[in-house]
Amino acid sequence: SPSDPGNGGHVTTGMVEVEVLVRNDNAPVFSDDTPLFVSILENVNVEAAIGVFTADDADANDNGFGTVRYSIADGYLSDRFKIDPVGGVLSVIRPLNFEETSTINVTVVATDNPNHLGDPVLDAQHSTNYDV
Repeated sequence: SPSDPGNGGHVTTGMVEVEVLVRNDNAPVFSDDTPLFVSILENVNVEAAIGVFTADDADANDNGFGTVRYSIADGYLSDRFKIDPVGGVLSVIRPLNFEETSTINVTVVATDNPNHLGDPVLDAQHSTNYDV
């Protein structure tokens, strides 16, 4: 408490309210059942779902920091696959060709804090090999 060193030795007390702000301090974590290897048929239907990626964030209830969004890390795969940014469902968007490539490695990125609420965006990556 502040004091006055003058003759009267006045002392003043007061209350201070401290607001502790939540930080985005946890990156998303992919679930243990997210596959590392998946076999798919070459003639799989376009728009068919070939995998679901799920990640959780310990900041889930903290100002939206724990809201997870999904994307494909490998830009060259964007002509073959798409991922639902909210649900994590990976789909084929054009026919696959075994002769072109028999194994495709897809790296999915789970990112939190989609509104960039003053804290850094944290992410995690998971790679799955798809054998055609």
